[in-house]
Amino acid sequence: MNWYFVIGDAFWILALSIIANALWQARQTVPAAARLRLPHPFGQLGLALPRDGAFAVAIAVPFVFSVALLMASRSTESAGQMLMVALLRVFTAGLAAALNVFWLNGVLRRGGE
Repeated sequence: MNWYFVIGDAFWILALSIIANALWQARQTVPAAARLRLPHPFGQLGLALPRDGAFAVAIAVPFVFSVALLMASRSTESAGQMLMVALLRVFTAGLAAALNVFWLNGVLRRGGE
C-alpha cells in the first residue's frame, strides 16, 4: 500500500460523491417522464434515455472508469509510474465531476424532452 493509492482513491471518492449528490438533487427536479439527452457524442446522435436510465449511466461511466484506473494503479511497479498514475487519477476525478455537473446544468436548463 502506498500513499499514492490513498490520494487517488480519496479524490475519486470525493468526485463520485459530488456526482451522486448532484444527480440526486437533479432527480428531484426533472419530471419522471422526461427523456434526457446523453452527453456528446451520444447526444448528437439523438440518443436520449429515460430520466432514471440517464442518471444511472451518468454515475456508472465514471465509476467504471475509476475502477479501471484503480486496476492500472495497482499494476505499477516503480515509484515514477505510481506517481504518474496517481496524478492521472486525481486529474480525471476532477474532470469527471466537472463534466457531470456541466451536463446536469444543460439537462436542468432544457428540462428533458
